[in-house]
Amino acid sequence: GADRVIDPTVSTHTQRVLTDYMDGPRHFKRALQWPFSQTSPTFQDMTQVCYVTTPCDLGTVLVASQGDAVCAIWLGDDAESLIAELVTAWPEATPACAQHEVQRHLTVVAQHLAQPAGTPLPNLKLRAHGTAFQQQVWAALQQIPAGQVISYSELARRVHRPRAVRAVAGACAANTCAILIPCHRVVRQDGSLSGYRWGEARKRALLHREGHDIRTCS
Repeated sequence: GADRVIDPTVSTHTQRVLTDYMDGPRHFKRALQWPFSQTSPTFQDMTQVCYVTTPCDLGTVLVASQGDAVCAIWLGDDAESLIAELVTAWPEATPACAQHEVQRHLTVVAQHLAQPAGTPLPNLKLRAHGTAFQQQVWAALQQIPAGQVISYSELARRVHRPRAVRAVAGACAANTCAILIPCHRVVRQDGSLSGYRWGEARKRALLHREGHDIRTCS
């Protein structure tokens, strides 16, 4: 199993949440109740957030942008629940007008989801809000090629924090930009699927789409 030594800077509440994340799907729903204000202290700022949704093969995708940068890509069963969650995080978020830059962002993301396996990730400017450690983990996630997976332990080693496996898992759980920050490419040490913010079935579908056999792990 993965090394479960917790980063000593992580609070007791955070440690409980990360235990839920590492312990599998039956606990993951409770982990998602972790408030955004705790997962990323800089999650909100003064720039207006505009959003748009569209159906896709994975259900519904919501893309939100601040100015010319994507700040959220969320997957769900329906637009209503995704919008409700977004407005909880950003109370001032508004639907995008037809000319807003987020419309182009959505088109690029939707086109990527419709492309064959192995297609490079879209080159969109990101404004993912998180702590310095989370940003470090997310940058490492973006270096995992399509069709490959790594374990949480390996991800911790790649950010030079080999004993902070739970903190790394927490950074994956706090990721607000699905697909562009491909946290779905991280699995358990034995190669099995673990919790995914947008549902294990979507994680499995994304990996299958990328041509990965989830029974193996690098």
